[in-house]
Amino acid sequence: MSDTVNEQEFLDDWNGSRETKAIDTPPPPPPAVIVEPQQQQEQAPKPKPKLPPDISSEILIGAIDTTQTLVFNALLKRKVRSRYTPAQVAKAEKLIAQLEEKSIKKQELSDDDFDLVQGYKRLSDIHNDIPFTDEEYTTLKKPLAKLIEINGYDIPPNLAFSIAIAQVMAPRVVDAFFE
Repeated sequence: MSDTVNEQEFLDDWNGSRETKAIDTPPPPPPAVIVEPQQQQEQAPKPKPKLPPDISSEILIGAIDTTQTLVFNALLKRKVRSRYTPAQVAKAEKLIAQLEEKSIKKQELSDDDFDLVQGYKRLSDIHNDIPFTDEEYTTLKKPLAKLIEINGYDIPPNLAFSIAIAQVMAPRVVDAFFE
């Protein structure tokens, strides 16, 4: 007898019973369907709508402006509170209003009042210079639109709407929570 025993001989010599199990084989894959190029175009997902680069740049610049305005105004308010008491702020605002109405002249102010008005007015002027001007928007908008176009950046319309809502609501929220 040889060293190798074939399976049938082995089973013939064995007295036990053999359980046979059916082997589940997966069904063969369906035949490949050849799609014509015209059908591929019809089945391809439609591209999502994109905003034009100039609108995207306006939205981004607006978001930047809103953010920087909120941050710098908060810092400015903190500076005013640290330099002046509420009574000094009220006095400075009253004197500035009187000077603008020309009901008093600068020469009539005491040295302390003049210093108070001048310092408070400088901080007020900074407050007015914080938001971007229309010219600054235009200056920033063109190169940003080109950058968006060249690099293929895309702001989906739903994100653009979310940014616009945040721009409108953020100043209100900040005023409500931090005043």
